[in-house]
Amino acid sequence: MATNKIEQLIEDIYEFVESCKMQPFSTTKVIV
Repeated sequence: MATNKIEQLIEDIYEFVESCKMQPFSTTKVIV
């Protein structure tokens, strides 16, 4: 089922956003 992959993708994005919040936010870091 595709739903499982979508849920995993959402979790990965959420963790990425949380890790970015921990650092001083910088667009260059996100691009790189």
